[in-house]
Amino acid sequence: MPVEMKDDQYRDSTKLMARMVLHIKYGQKTTLPDLADLLRIKPGARILDVGCGAGWFWTRAAAKFPDDISLVLTDISPGMVEEASLRVSGMGRWRDVCAEVA
Repeated sequence: MPVEMKDDQYRDSTKLMARMVLHIKYGQKTTLPDLADLLRIKPGARILDVGCGAGWFWTRAAAKFPDDISLVLTDISPGMVEEASLRVSGMGRWRDVCAEVA
């Protein structure tokens, strides 16, 4: 991905949120919890989320996952990783949450 795109489009979740709103309004009605049902994550699982964005998936679908999973959130955008870390760790649901810029 060109640096300009990363720095402009993915600095934080503002522009991503605008696209998400359009998708919700005009796109398919599949929800993040519906997607979570397809994953079938087992207790004790170790999960690597590559391209975690702002962590919305984990907050919206949290009830679908066991309490004892280990979660590593990665993204190329430091701003997204920071938001995801604050958002997901702030839930207090999972003890083992790590966020890294990839």
